[in-house]
Amino acid sequence: MWDTDPHIPAPFRWGAETPEVLAERGRGLYLVTLYAECWGAYPMRGGLPGQGGKLLWVECAAKT
Repeated sequence: MWDTDPHIPAPFRWGAETPEVLAERGRGLYLVTLYAECWGAYPMRGGLPGQGGKLLWVECAAKT
């Protein structure tokens, strides 16, 4: 995932709480905690406006 916010989040807790059914935020992070084996972030420094920010990545594995 790439966005223009340069802030790289602190490591999150594995096994985050289940979000409310109608929650507008937090569902993506919850899914990442369920399936990601590891994750990381890279700062993005672009020369053109709007090309800065960060790239967040995850490695997922099927849970059996």
